Amino acid sequence: MHQNSSPTFAGAEKWLVATIFASMAFMSLEAAAAQDREQGMLLLHSQAQSEAVDKALPSLTDQGCALWRRGSIAGAQGNLDIGSPDRFVIMVCTSDNFESAQHREALTPILRAGKGARLVEGPIQFSNSDKSENATQDKGAYIVKLSRYTNLDPNGMKRDFDAINALAEKRTDAWKTDAFISGFRAVGMPTPDEAAIIHYDDPQQGDRFRSQNPDILKLVGAFNKKHLIEYTYISMAPNQ
Repeated sequence: MHQNSSPTFAGAEKWLVATIFASMAFMSLEAAAAQDREQGMLLLHSQAQSEAVDKALPSLTDQGCALWRRGSIAGAQGNLDIGSPDRFVIMVCTSDNFESAQHREALTPILRAGKGARLVEGPIQFSNSDKSENATQDKGAYIVKLSRYTNLDPNGMKRDFDAINALAEKRTDAWKTDAFISGFRAVGMPTPDEAAIIHYDDPQQGDRFRSQNPDILKLVGAFNKKHLIEYTYISMAPNQ
């Protein structure tokens, strides 16, 4: 297994706290029960596959998908193997066409353009009811956390999450949660239970939060050890 690394990810416990919201799969699964949910698509790929991605975007748009985030990957760390991608795309699709043959055909050229593409698809839940506020952005620092859960103690998981979140939300420079994708299927990797997308307004904001809140970092590390089977954090820069 090979995972990307970068100075951004030196010392895992320093940035585990960035995606504590990702530790609540059941939060997004509850909303996923609606049949008309929008669908999210997270694509991790290499620079060599960028041309195939560019060619596929118009076809995916025709199938009811809209580009929501796109950019470069600065690094990744964790035990859920994602290979070594250096680019990402996140799209939001209508449920009507998500299962169509045309949707699958539009993705095929990307997945065949070299090795290493990873794809996660499933219902997407936005943290803000007005999705326009989560439109494609070209600044800030993003982290996506892919998680697989033990599911051994859902009630305890919720209690632990609530306690950490109540503490973190009172602190300055905290992250902002954009969306969750509940994993329905994946290509090139085990299907995660959830992909959580969060951001800081700038990288320095995240650095400040982590340096000033070691107590929360310790709690999040314990949470992940107790409730997760596998997880990987991916550091991203939009529109690079």
